[in-house]
Amino acid sequence: LIEAARRKEALSSKMKQLQKFLLEAGVSARVSMNVQMQAHERLSATVPVLITDVVALRHLSSSIRTELLAEVTGPYVHTHGFYRTIHVMNVRIAQTLANAIDFCAFTARDKVFYAGDAAGVAYIVQTGKLEYSPASGGGFVPTSQLTPREMIAEAALWTHWTHVGSLTTLSGCSVLRIDAEKQLRILSRCEKTKAFTAEYARSYSRVLRSSDYRLVSDLFVPESDFDRIMSALPDEAKKVVSLIAMELLHQVSSVSWSFG
Repeated sequence: LIEAARRKEALSSKMKQLQKFLLEAGVSARVSMNVQMQAHERLSATVPVLITDVVALRHLSSSIRTELLAEVTGPYVHTHGFYRTIHVMNVRIAQTLANAIDFCAFTARDKVFYAGDAAGVAYIVQTGKLEYSPASGGGFVPTSQLTPREMIAEAALWTHWTHVGSLTTLSGCSVLRIDAEKQLRILSRCEKTKAFTAEYARSYSRVLRSSDYRLVSDLFVPESDFDRIMSALPDEAKKVVSLIAMELLHQVSSVSWSFG
């Protein structure tokens, strides 16, 4: 009850400040009403607590913080085969990739991005529901509702991408945002992951360029699922990944045998 009273008092204080500003700025009654209604709705909304909101976590060492971030983001990013492969190649690099991810919270009816916006990040839905709408004249792409663990705008990680639709929240949402430049800098710290990422990006770009543009969206690029991109990699790149996977399998088998 005490906490609820504090929230109510804080909301009242913020609304009074807003009303004072609107009055002193000479804002018309119509615009003032719309502003106050939306402000009240959004200030009253329940927004998920993000890792960046937890003050105690700001005092962690960088190594412990990275370990925590990897634990929190892992279940979401590892749904994608690329990140599972990086984990096989270099566990430390895979964990550090969590530092390329931001945590974002939105209230209902927020716009996450618009068609025509330059895209330097990909998104993974953590909680809540969102709706993707293609730009007018968006070919055969339907309006789609998104739920947790779905990736949005993956093309931004591998190409110079411009959004071809808009993304709107239908409820309070938390979203992981993967920064393409930060991710590339981290992957470039290891020669194996750097080379694999370069080949993967080239293969993805080739698939995108050959796709029917009427079918392409921020949610879907034909023939771009992980297995197909992997099959399109040069033989040398596929060989390297296979050898690393076999080495890991051998290590796991050795451990299992020693405890058997």
